[in-house]
Amino acid sequence: MCEVIDPPHDPRGGLYAPNITGGVVPNDSVSHIVSRLMNPDWSMWNDRNRTHTLHITRAIGIVGNDHFHNFWRPGGLRRVLNQNDPVCVQLHEEVAAGRLNSKILDWLKGTEDTITLPESEFPLQEDAC
Repeated sequence: MCEVIDPPHDPRGGLYAPNITGGVVPNDSVSHIVSRLMNPDWSMWNDRNRTHTLHITRAIGIVGNDHFHNFWRPGGLRRVLNQNDPVCVQLHEEVAAGRLNSKILDWLKGTEDTITLPESEFPLQEDAC
């Protein structure tokens, strides 16, 4: 008889990092984080304006809640990427290498809940499904 083993669960679930992986711990390498940020889900696409709108909740789920801290602003709480966090440092390196859009990194460290960028800010997706 085969033993059923549950897959590992994402320890980062919660208010700011909803489980977007179906319960499986995601690949959290910086290259994978950059790939997911630079290839947003098509549900974030606005065909009329030809833009992508990224939401901070989803971005935190991609990067990892433990890399952010609380920031209070007039509109309420916003999670902000920790400036000295190793992932933040690596994301700066990805910007310098041209693999991550600097506007996205600035937004992760900023206070807005969303960022809307034209399709020209994202690479062409050859195998988009």
